[in-house]
Amino acid sequence: MTGFVVGRDEAQLLRRAEAILDWLGRGEEEVEEALAQLRESWLVGTPDEIAERVAEYSAAGVTHVMLQHHLHEDDHALELMAERLLPG
Repeated sequence: MTGFVVGRDEAQLLRRAEAILDWLGRGEEEVEEALAQLRESWLVGTPDEIAERVAEYSAAGVTHVMLQHHLHEDDHALELMAERLLPG
């Protein structure tokens, strides 16, 4: 189980990261530095980047991934993830 921060591009990723930092009570931190820290344990990036990371987990034997969506009213983030990660 891991959190995620997704954006269609870098600008959207940074905006969503700012919202996550506010949610975490870390809104005063430099966004790019905090995002680098989140990358260590969360899935962070564009939908394609996140899909690549999930594929790496799969290759390592992981069979299930549970994503924690902390921005509960941000349906667009879920749509971005679904576009790339859900079987179609």
